[in-house]
Amino acid sequence: MNVPSFEFVLFSVIAALVFRVSRNGVWRLWALAAANALFFLTQSHGLLSLAPYAGFLALGYGFIAWSQRAPDHRKLTTPVFIGLTLLGFVWLKKYAFFPPQILISQPYVLIGLSYVFFRVLHLVIDSGAGVIEGRIGPVTYFNYAMNFTSLVSGPIQRFQDYQPQQASPRDVRLADVGEILERIARGLFKVFVLSSLLRQIQAHEIAAMPHVVGYWPHILNGCAIAATYPFFLYCNFSGYTDVVIACARCFGFVLPENFRNPFWSDNFINFWGRWHITLSNWLKTYVYNTLLIRLMSRFPSRGLEPYFAVLAFFVTFFLVGVWHGQTSEFVAFGVLQGGGVAANKLYQIAAVKMLGKKGYKALCARRAYTVLTRGMTFAWFALTLFWFWGSWHDIGNFAARFSVADVGVIMTATIVTSGLIFEHINLIYGLFSELKVNEVCIFKTKYVRTAYASLITVATIGMIFLNNSPTPDIVYKNF
Repeated sequence: MNVPSFEFVLFSVIAALVFRVSRNGVWRLWALAAANALFFLTQSHGLLSLAPYAGFLALGYGFIAWSQRAPDHRKLTTPVFIGLTLLGFVWLKKYAFFPPQILISQPYVLIGLSYVFFRVLHLVIDSGAGVIEGRIGPVTYFNYAMNFTSLVSGPIQRFQDYQPQQASPRDVRLADVGEILERIARGLFKVFVLSSLLRQIQAHEIAAMPHVVGYWPHILNGCAIAATYPFFLYCNFSGYTDVVIACARCFGFVLPENFRNPFWSDNFINFWGRWHITLSNWLKTYVYNTLLIRLMSRFPSRGLEPYFAVLAFFVTFFLVGVWHGQTSEFVAFGVLQGGGVAANKLYQIAAVKMLGKKGYKALCARRAYTVLTRGMTFAWFALTLFWFWGSWHDIGNFAARFSVADVGVIMTATIVTSGLIFEHINLIYGLFSELKVNEVCIFKTKYVRTAYASLITVATIGMIFLNNSPTPDIVYKNF
């Protein structure tokens, strides 16, 4: 069963109806567990292929149960449990530093393991720290770790936020149904229509690369290859997120948002606060904060604190990159992510020293400066994504076709063009927001929203029939 798809939406609705047959807590606990297990079984090709995944889940639950039953030993056992959980994950994911002889040769299910890993490790850490109240039963643990609405590619929800929702799910009212349907329509439109078209455009430009004649067509070809992928990835991943958040609401669960207008970020640090929010927040909580506190306590110095933040940022977002894959391309991707965030922080430190806090704040408030920094943020992200979607062979082909000077022109053109486009979209959005009826923006009225949702639903169905192709794969399904 692909996610998202009409089949997945139908499965979610049926599962939610069964879940809501009774308000009894035990019924709902087991109904959700059955839905989670059934969905997971649709992703496998035999029970034996589930064994490694089941072993990882059992290992995690064993660590959590031990931490909660033996609080006096937490200080000693928690670091060991964290290490073993991490080791089990990288072993199952077959990271390149493992010799092939010790890996499992038979195929087994990996779908969603990266996201399950974050949930399990979060429980291991927080149980070891004693910050989770009450005992976690095996069915509750299974439902949290394997919740089918967020299994494939997140979002990553904290157990402390999930637990009260499982105990007392929100009622779904008629107004909620409208919002759920609208968000599903928007998500499917992003995946089936927008991301499909953008992927086709980039594939066409890559195929045309060796045949382009003339300097400016050559530069435009490079710009199209670089700039279309970030939009494709956003539509693909945020479209998936829209659908699963809407489907979770059918059960009365509120999943955390994963995107917040990321291309309107005015620096790279801010970008990672708006893109894949739950991943960056998880790593900030358990890596950035921990590392920064340790450095400041080990080397107490007011003057060094900002530079400790630079180092902590680099390590955190280097891990963001490495988490995405097991190959050397993703190591490079991690260096570029960590380097971009660390350089951004160094620039902020230097700017504050030079201009003062008020002067730097005044600089950031200038429209021309914001246009420039938005464009630079987008262009840098687009450049780093070459190591996300391409192999070294692909990158070598691009480097053979475009000189360093060409890349400089492509980056400059991308910075200027994207910055101006985002600024004009802002202006247009502001103008439309002023069109109001009874103090309500026209475009937020239920009539316009219903018409909009209906239109994009028709467009999505039309695209499916025209393409006559299977559901587009979610890129983050592979991580």
